[in-house]
Formats: sequence, structure tokens, C-alpha cells
Amino acid sequence: MVYKLRFPAFLLGLMSVLVLAAPSLDGAEPTHQARLTHVDVLQIVSQAVKLTSNYMGQVTPLRTSRLSAQVDGQLGEVPVSVGEGVKKGQLLAAMDTTRLSLTYRLALSNHELAKAEFQREEKLFQKHLTSSAKLTAQKNRMEVSYYQMKLNQTDLDHSQIKAPFAGVVSVKSAELGEYVKKGNQLFELMDLSKVKVKVHIPEREIGFARIGKVVRVTVDALGGKLFSGVISSVSLQADQKSRSFAVQVTVKNPQQEMFSGMLARVKMVTENLVAQVLIPRDTVLEDEQGSYVYITEASVIKKRPITLGHAVGEKVQVLSGLKAGQSLVVVGQQMVNHNEPVEINHSKLQAAMNP
Repeated sequence: MVYKLRFPAFLLGLMSVLVLAAPSLDGAEPTHQARLTHVDVLQIVSQAVKLTSNYMGQVTPLRTSRLSAQVDGQLGEVPVSVGEGVKKGQLLAAMDTTRLSLTYRLALSNHELAKAEFQREEKLFQKHLTSSAKLTAQKNRMEVSYYQMKLNQTDLDHSQIKAPFAGVVSVKSAELGEYVKKGNQLFELMDLSKVKVKVHIPEREIGFARIGKVVRVTVDALGGKLFSGVISSVSLQADQKSRSFAVQVTVKNPQQEMFSGMLARVKMVTENLVAQVLIPRDTVLEDEQGSYVYITEASVIKKRPITLGHAVGEKVQVLSGLKAGQSLVVVGQQMVNHNEPVEINHSKLQAAMNP
């Protein structure tokens, strides 16, 4: 009788695993090599750094003039409109001068008469035919008539309102035919060939603000267009509440693009530093002990705790923990650990890191 051996199913499965795991007949070991993590690195270079601060201010005209009537009268001419550019000396308004002209002519005639009488009295005095008292009185009448004539001439001259400088009419308060009194404001004129931007700088930075220093000015309303400005005045008295100092920046505005009241941003260099280590912000990692980065040494990851300084655009200053020449991991830093071997690629950012 033939007996068939029966093996439990689990023993058959175990034998299959052992067979598969056994060495090959020629004694060779199986090859299983772990894949290395790919990282991008760039070489750290020292750079010169300009630290800047930004301040918000408001655009104002270089100068503003409020022009008022200097004599009473009816406006006979008003040839300008709001927003119109005018030249220095250009007529803005003129009074009806009918009465003023007549008054001046009357004063001129009285002066000429008084002058002729004085000259006649002077000849009589030279011939001893009149007294010195009469001569003096006639001289006084001549002088009074002269000053009266000059006053009337001044009123006639003041009947015209002219632009004291080239600018833009920003306010017009009177219309043709309107009767105005002396002192009534008629126009406001702005000079926009240059503009001023007033900002407030904290006391810790006011030492960097010097008259004549060039700063950068951008205007939001003009799409952030960049202008060059110059510090023209620095207050010597701090605001007691904000502990800041008023600083005025003058900006050329040849195209008159900047208008009064626009918001402007002033950027001023506060420090010039040399041989600084700057790294991309997104390479910095954080843990409970602070900030750190990864570098590579002989294709092995090394963790380096660092101390950060100022942010400079998309980069950040490193005060300690790194030095020029080290290879900084810029891509893949979230996937590696200290002392881990890696495969290195050189980053395309290297050119941007070079000073």
C-alpha cells in the first residue's frame, strides 16, 4: 500500500518563502541599493548690502499762492479756468477800469497843475516877490498831488491779477461780471514743476536723513512709477507723541504727473554693509531651537543653526552660522536629515546669488 504524505498548507507557504529568500546556487548576494535624495545647492558668496527703510507721505506742490483782489471793482475779464496751466506774468483777471482810469487822470491833472504853480511861485521867490512860506506851501501841495496820483496809478495797476510764477490754476473763486472787494480771494495757483513729499522718520533712523541725500520715491496712483528725490529739509524737533521727525523730500515733476494729495512712498538707504551673507528666505527652516538651514559637505547633509538679521527683498541676512564658500541646500531641504547622504545638483539660482 502506498502512503501519500500530506503537508499542511501553511508549511508549504513557509517553504516557498524560504526558497525565494535563499542565496543563489553560485553563492552571489542579491543587490538592493537605496535611492539617494536629490537636492539643489548653491555656493554662498559674501555681498555688499544696502539696508533701506520705507516711509509713507503725501505729495504737495513746490509752492502755492492764493491771489486776492487788491481793489474794489467789477471783473471785466477772467480768461482762465481751473486746471489750466499759466505762465509767469500771464493775466488771470482784470477789473473794469473805467472809474479807476478817470480817477487817475484827475489826480495826474491836479499834480501837473500843482507842479506848474510851484514852478511859478519859485520864480517869484527868486525875484523876492513872494515869501518862503508861500513857496513851501506850494511845494507841499505839489508833493501831496504827486503821491495821490501815484496811489491812483497803483490802484489802476492792481486792477489786473497776474500769475506770480508759472503754474496751474487750482482754485477759481470769481466769475466774469462779479463785483469783488479788496481782499476777496480770486484764485489759487500751484507750482507743480517740482513737488514736495513730507514723511516722518523715527528717531532711531533720523541720523541717516541728511539734506541733499538722494532717495527713491514711488507713487501708487501712477502704478508705482519710480522718481528720484532729494531730502531738502530735516526738522530739528521731534514730535512728542510719535517720536519722529518731519523730513521733506523734493522731487522733479517735469511732466506734472504727480498731483497734490497723491500718496507717495519714500525709500531711504539707512546702512551700507560689506561682506554680508545673504540667503533665499525659503531655505530657512524652524524648529523649537530656532532657525536653521542645511548645507552639504562631501555629499552629506549637515544641519546648521543660524542667526538671522535684516530681510533684503527675497533674501535674508545671516549674522552667524554660515560663511562664504559653503554649499547651501535650496531645493529638497524639507526631505532630508542631518548626516544623510544625498545626490547634489547645482542650482540655477547661483548666478542671482553672485554680487
